[in-house]
Amino acid sequence: YTVTLKGLEEQLLSSLVKIERRELEEMRETLIQEIFENQQQQKLLEDSLLRELTTSTGNILDNTELIETLENTKIKVSEVMQALNLGERTRQDIEKLRDTYRLAARRGAVLYFTLVQMSIINSMYQYSLNSFLSVFEYSVRSSQTHIKLNKRLQSIINTLTYQIYCYGTTGMFEKHKLLYSFLITIQIESDQQIINYNQINFFLKGNLSLDKTLTIKTKPIFNWLTYDAWHHCLYLTKNFPDKFQNLLINIEENHPEWKQWIEYDQPENYLVPKPYDNLLNDFERLMLLRCFCQNRIIFSINHYITKIMGEKYIIPPTIYFDSIFEQSTSQIPIILILSPGSDPTNDIQKLAERKNHIRKINIENGITGNDEQKSLRILAMGQGQEKFALQALHTAQYQGTWLLLQNCHLLLPFLNELEKELEISTKSHPDFRLWMTTEPIEKFPIGLLQKSYKVVIEPPSTLKLNLRSTFININLQTFTESDHPAYPCMIFILAFFHAIILDRRKYDKIGWSCSYDFNESDFHVSVDILKSYLNMSLERSSLEIQWPTIRYLIGEVIYGGRVIDSYDRRTIHTYMKEYFGDFVFDYFQPFHFFIDTNKSLKYDYFIPELRDFLSAKQRWLLREANISIEPQIEYNFEKLLPDKISNLLQRNIEKSNFDIDRIEYRQMDYQFLSKNVLFNQFFHYSIFRDLYLTYIDQLPLYNPPDILGLHANAEINYLTKTAYEIYSMMLDIQPEQHDIEDSLSRERKKNKTCESYRMKSFLKE
Repeated sequence: YTVTLKGLEEQLLSSLVKIERRELEEMRETLIQEIFENQQQQKLLEDSLLRELTTSTGNILDNTELIETLENTKIKVSEVMQALNLGERTRQDIEKLRDTYRLAARRGAVLYFTLVQMSIINSMYQYSLNSFLSVFEYSVRSSQTHIKLNKRLQSIINTLTYQIYCYGTTGMFEKHKLLYSFLITIQIESDQQIINYNQINFFLKGNLSLDKTLTIKTKPIFNWLTYDAWHHCLYLTKNFPDKFQNLLINIEENHPEWKQWIEYDQPENYLVPKPYDNLLNDFERLMLLRCFCQNRIIFSINHYITKIMGEKYIIPPTIYFDSIFEQSTSQIPIILILSPGSDPTNDIQKLAERKNHIRKINIENGITGNDEQKSLRILAMGQGQEKFALQALHTAQYQGTWLLLQNCHLLLPFLNELEKELEISTKSHPDFRLWMTTEPIEKFPIGLLQKSYKVVIEPPSTLKLNLRSTFININLQTFTESDHPAYPCMIFILAFFHAIILDRRKYDKIGWSCSYDFNESDFHVSVDILKSYLNMSLERSSLEIQWPTIRYLIGEVIYGGRVIDSYDRRTIHTYMKEYFGDFVFDYFQPFHFFIDTNKSLKYDYFIPELRDFLSAKQRWLLREANISIEPQIEYNFEKLLPDKISNLLQRNIEKSNFDIDRIEYRQMDYQFLSKNVLFNQFFHYSIFRDLYLTYIDQLPLYNPPDILGLHANAEINYLTKTAYEIYSMMLDIQPEQHDIEDSLSRERKKNKTCESYRMKSFLKE
């Protein structure tokens, strides 16, 4: 059974109208039932009439009983016909009202088919219609209300699109998230008839034609223009004459402008040479970039998505276990799909503690240990564990506890039995949760995947997103575990170092000689090392930091312990020397991880401080006011500060002859900060996480390889390879409409040729 686009659109329209205008949908359903009953009544009357006529004997005109029956039947048929006509008119009126919501239903149908297409890319990306309908209804109910219907519809469409994007990307690997976002964008534009199949086909394949008319000019007219680029341009001029008919002529006549545009570091951010700057739509511009700049296609796709959909569609949501828990229920298993080196067990244990599931029992080899007040059970799956897993499942469902089944890919036959058990059990305790970890595997039961909430555990693909993920998931209590004034800054330095070494992995052999499974546990252990040594310094009444020891333990033991290549070990050693030392607190030479203002975008990576986000007036007021923050209270400091400062202005600041805005605030090193009242009483707890996240949000999404210490050209191979991977995956998804038409056309030509030969031979005979 498969649903069609039109059928799903009607189903979603019914769900939407039922939420928005319930009385209208109920009226429609009642009317449909009445029309059906009237049609049945009409058929019965017609059958009765025929039966009376066929069974009557003698002269019909003399049969008064038959005549009366015919008259009564005629009256009833007339009444039924009137009811049917009235019902049809009412139905049409209702349909007109329902059609005002059709745009949102259509968007939902397009999004569903885009989502299910991703299963072609990876067999783990399985989504059921029921789960999609749940997200659809949640999106409609949670979208912003408005008295104007068009604005209400736009709100529903925007909320629905983003919710489906988040729902999909949460369960996808990093290398597929951009593809999914791109598919959503082109499917929406294709549905709106802004772009067509031929344009998409050219973008994916380029010019593969062997038509001799396209190879008259076999060589480009300029040395700076590659043969492939020229060949693609020839195809554009012939197959898309509406926009590109004069492309080659324009390149010849304005070659300095075209050469300059192609040679920009980021041509996607600059206008195409005239007249194409105003002539092309966004996707046609993408087609043109595909001709000249293969290594910029990834950035061009991002630019295209941002222009059409918005920037949030190229920034996948951060995996946050509290959010995962809130979206789960006792009836929906949570499947955690693992990437190499990832292990979410510790995160689930911490989540259980936060949710008052503070005791755990490890089930190993069938030994359950102490059964008193079980709350989180952990079972590593393997041969012979089926019986104990089912027992643990039934117990957890009854008691309302959590069960974590690890490495489910090792026991695939059991998963089919588990799926049946979950189907049978409909009365689980509301607090029950089933967590499962697995590696991506092709034979994983589709039914279980469709029923579950899938989450891929994998580090983000860029420096910015890695930093953001680290600080979103960091425990606020971490910032309270040391009173050393350098502690928060060193956490940020460590997070930056962690993000850097993860980001190098995408450059393959240029980044690291081998593939290393650096993960979050390395970061957290390193934070514990920082905390221990800084606290030891405070115990000695000293602020001195044992840099050599810290560099050795973090660089050589924790991260370096995974490294087997001497050159890779040297790279980590260099990072440690560059990032960890007294120089990071030098006032006269401010520390920067990287700074380059020569590019079209300014890249400046430094350690953020609160002073960077406050005016001189705000800094002076905070210093004068002695503001203190209660521990372990989360708040947004950007919202808090204006209120505090406003109150201070009213109470304490009445100095008309004093220009507060001209106060200079001297940056202090960490030794002086320990004596500063403002630092001790204000720079604490959640303020640091909010500060760092505010700074991280201002960073560019993509960073050049220079930041990692690599050559600027290191990304060319990576970007080109990634672009061709997207082409390949999209070709697997796109329907081969034209190939089918071409094959039919060839078959017709063969038949016509055979027919002509047959006719000739027949005439000769």
